[in-house]
Amino acid sequence: MPLHYALWLPTTTLPAQPPLVLLLHGSGSNEQDLLPLAPLLSDALGGAVVASLRGPYDQLGGYAWFHGNSARPPRVALDQQIGDSADKVAAFLDAAPAALGT
Repeated sequence: MPLHYALWLPTTTLPAQPPLVLLLHGSGSNEQDLLPLAPLLSDALGGAVVASLRGPYDQLGGYAWFHGNSARPPRVALDQQIGDSADKVAAFLDAAPAALGT
């Protein structure tokens, strides 16, 4: 399943292929959590598209990139979830130039 995401586009004229900034929230949050940083990050790069991705796993009333925590991830996180999340982020990056013009 593709990742859900929130997109922020600058209001200024963008370069032909603007840079893409990815935001990845922490456990129990969602794609809206870090989006307030988008204008600052975009301006710092001279106009960038900002995509804030949602982790694919339900956790703590929000979402996560894997179950558990980074200090002691459970076996399922190590065996499957971390790799699955990394593959989904990589697929998003592969599709971004065509889908977002970045």
